[in-house]
Amino acid sequence: MPWKTLLAAVSGQPDVELARRIDCLEAENRILKKRITGRPKLRDVERRQLAELGKPLGREILAAISTIVTPDTILRWNRQLIAKKLDGSASRRRTGRPPTPE
Repeated sequence: MPWKTLLAAVSGQPDVELARRIDCLEAENRILKKRITGRPKLRDVERRQLAELGKPLGREILAAISTIVTPDTILRWNRQLIAKKLDGSASRRRTGRPPTPE
């Protein structure tokens, strides 16, 4: 019956499953973090992914879920990515006098 599906969607039943998935992933992250010794060595691609995914969450939520780096680090990576994207270096012209024809 479609009304049961509608009722489940309105009542937040899918949110229960999503919360269970998140709890499971958080537990998995805690277990894996305990096995890491020292600082993790992240590649630029991994930093970019964490920065792009972490920025919309905000500092408070990142503090609750972040396990391998601090929330401030993730937000700093995001600021650096934005600064690099908007620095305009790709469209700059050479400085100085233009060359003259021979």
